[in-house]
Amino acid sequence: SSTDVVVKNVVSSLQGLLRASFGSSISTLLDQPSSVTPASGQFFVLTSPAVGSTLERRVSRVVFNWFRDPEQFQICWMHTLPFSFDIVHVGAPEEWLAENITYCGQMFSTVQGLIAADKQGSVVRCTSIPDSAYTWDSAGPDPGTSAASQTPELGPTVAQTWHVLRRGGIRWRDWEMQATVRPASGLALYDVRWRGERILYELALNDAHAYYSSALGEKQFHYSDKAFSLAGLSSDMLLGLDCPVGATLLEGSLWLLTAGAGISGDPSRAKSVKLACVFETTGTQGSLWRHAQLLSRKVAGRPLRQLVVRAVSTVGNYDYISEVHFGEDGSVRVRNDFAGYPETDLAAPFRAPSLTGRRIVDANGASASQDLDWGNRAHGDLAAQ
Repeated sequence: SSTDVVVKNVVSSLQGLLRASFGSSISTLLDQPSSVTPASGQFFVLTSPAVGSTLERRVSRVVFNWFRDPEQFQICWMHTLPFSFDIVHVGAPEEWLAENITYCGQMFSTVQGLIAADKQGSVVRCTSIPDSAYTWDSAGPDPGTSAASQTPELGPTVAQTWHVLRRGGIRWRDWEMQATVRPASGLALYDVRWRGERILYELALNDAHAYYSSALGEKQFHYSDKAFSLAGLSSDMLLGLDCPVGATLLEGSLWLLTAGAGISGDPSRAKSVKLACVFETTGTQGSLWRHAQLLSRKVAGRPLRQLVVRAVSTVGNYDYISEVHFGEDGSVRVRNDFAGYPETDLAAPFRAPSLTGRRIVDANGASASQDLDWGNRAHGDLAAQ
């Protein structure tokens, strides 16, 4: 891409400093694989709009996430280099410039400014050579532990009380609707009818942004997930995990393809993926109505049963879990949750203040809640954003 030219120019100009700080894997950014051992790994380069970007002056923020094995690409979200910069998209691509260079917690206006400061000895160099044993930075139990070989129970099978028709049509009790998963919105429902009367023409996520803050405005940026894709990077939903056993899975087509650390689009190679599911709740989520008589203390009521249409949209290091609940009483409840890897900011202990986020572990990786398995664990000197 056009930004690759700027990235290579910056890394080439700072190659000595970056190799000393972050190891030989930096050379992969310069297309020099012969100088890198397989164990050194490679980088996933992310660009996103900077908060200060305008229509007249477009600016992107570039960050570098390290990983070794493409099969364990997920760890890259926990290995962000303490090095990033902005690209100013003014003029032709060959005229684009880099500014607001961040190196180990220190900010410099330009690449030349960082080079000059380093020659003067005023730059505080740091060493952060990425490595991984796929323990703290990998979701789930650590390799070699007894928990790693355990298979979660699938749970009870739900009885099918709904009907799924062609092209995503759904019927359940007094409800009828059309369901699909779109690249721009994720889960989308159309022509939703209650007892034959249309009550919703369309129900879908209107927008989705992820903002990344910082103590310095120059380091802030955001991702427009809706503009990129809320479905293109997703995978099959799993019965027993994403949906109960017995749920009906709805399929959609995806054409964003991944190879190594790159993503490309090719509609001619689109594949079918199970992107949503439909099921009825078991009635254990509460009551549709209930009351206890004051004098006799006799309780009467009806279990709450709802039809659930759920989809999971994976966007990089996190997942949008979107679902709509349709009640027997005509109620509609919309819910969005998040899952996936948390973003972290490497704390620079030589800076004052030393943390830009809230410390979640000490320098040795010990946590106050050591006995709890949070799914995503932290290690080393990390600060939560």
